Amino acid sequence: MGEMDVEVLTMGRRRLGHRRIAAGARRWTAVISLCLVMCVGNLTPIARAVVPTVDPGGFVALPPSRLLDTRTTGAPIGSDQTRPLTVTGVGGVPSTGVGAVVLNVTVTQTTGPGYLTVSPTGTSRPLVSNLNWWTGTTIPNAVTVKVGTGGMVDLYQSGPGSAQVIVDVSGYYVDGAVSDPGGFNSIAPARILDTRTTGGKLGSDTTRDLQVTGNGGVPASNVSAVVLNVTVTETTYYGYLTVYPTGTTRPTTSNLNWTPGLTIPNLVTVKVGDTGKVSLYQSGPGTAQVIVDVAGYFLDGAVTQLGMYVPLSPTRILDTRNNANPLRAYEDRQLIVAGTGGVPATGVGAVVMNTTVTQTGMAGYLTVHPGYSPAPLASNLNW
Repeated sequence: MGEMDVEVLTMGRRRLGHRRIAAGARRWTAVISLCLVMCVGNLTPIARAVVPTVDPGGFVALPPSRLLDTRTTGAPIGSDQTRPLTVTGVGGVPSTGVGAVVLNVTVTQTTGPGYLTVSPTGTSRPLVSNLNWWTGTTIPNAVTVKVGTGGMVDLYQSGPGSAQVIVDVSGYYVDGAVSDPGGFNSIAPARILDTRTTGGKLGSDTTRDLQVTGNGGVPASNVSAVVLNVTVTETTYYGYLTVYPTGTTRPTTSNLNWTPGLTIPNLVTVKVGDTGKVSLYQSGPGTAQVIVDVAGYFLDGAVTQLGMYVPLSPTRILDTRNNANPLRAYEDRQLIVAGTGGVPATGVGAVVMNTTVTQTGMAGYLTVHPGYSPAPLASNLNW
């Protein structure tokens, strides 16, 4: 099939509300599980919908599909309200045999500060948050969540006001007893770090190691990578946070970027390092409080089965600042991901990428989708 591409589409104005900010004032980040061409046999772009047999814990990528938009269906979610959302049997997700789903969740038209928690229906709501916001903001984040009772997940809105919520699905993990290396085990979200209560804030140019194995429902051994929701708050200056395997060289990448006073979350899938730890590096001259919640883990070992996850050390595969070639309004640009940054040239069904926008001149949104496919009605970043 040749090289595999994703397409990056930028629009001059976002479709999730409009709020203009100064150019370069803020940088938004999101981790996204992307549907790419399934490189199995002689599949062509036309045959992308064919799903191969995947063992429990394996991931099946889907073209992004909208499951909920409260602006058109159901009204905004009010203060201290929980709304269940069916995630199986819709958007390409099967009705049965689904252990967890990968969602892109966005809040907009927020009338007060608050946070959103996404959790399996039928379970106690965990003490975690997936998105945090202040009045009038639009903010997205990727969410990997275990499927609950009736194939549903719960959306809880904490704030004193209301929020419109948009949910897009980009794939799912197959249910069942996971035994293959690279298979994903979803767990009830659990908080494994809150520097506001333990350890104290991270200072300037500071690295702190965090034990992730044997913690929050993650086994003590046989773990290759973990899925974390990482949030920074009480930030006193500009900065960024990098999450990477302990014992390795810190990569030249960032997982969260902020301005003073900003509270911002991001989903981070990170390889586990020495003695089951990951490292948190805080770059800024100020300080930041950091909260980490774990949502699942991948089994260690040599991956041989379809749909299983192979962790990599974070590697930058695009920086438009290097060639002074930013994306323009309504531009659709292809990015080759197979054969770059440690990703094999063939046999890849999907990739996990951290995508950041900066030096934004006007309000807008970014959509990342499989190459050679129409842009979906979904956005991955809004600014």
